Amino acid sequence: MPVIFGVNVRFTMWLHEANYRNITFEQYFNDPQLMLERQIEHLHWVRHNIPQDAEMGSPKDGWHVWVDFQNVYEAAWFGCEIRFYPD
Repeated sequence: MPVIFGVNVRFTMWLHEANYRNITFEQYFNDPQLMLERQIEHLHWVRHNIPQDAEMGSPKDGWHVWVDFQNVYEAAWFGCEIRFYPD
């Protein structure tokens, strides 16, 4: 049975070895360049540190990144304030 883990940025945001620059969610949400860089750091860390039945190592066809606002899309769309807490 193949095993593939759906590990997203939320998981590695709190791991110093994966997020060595200590980028916060507030920075991640508000700076498109940091979002891009953090996603690539996340993807690189996962593909080199979590053995699974998926392509490992650097991808042959480039990194696949996305606009990522975790689970606040709807709330933000309807005008809710997004709060960022240190922990």
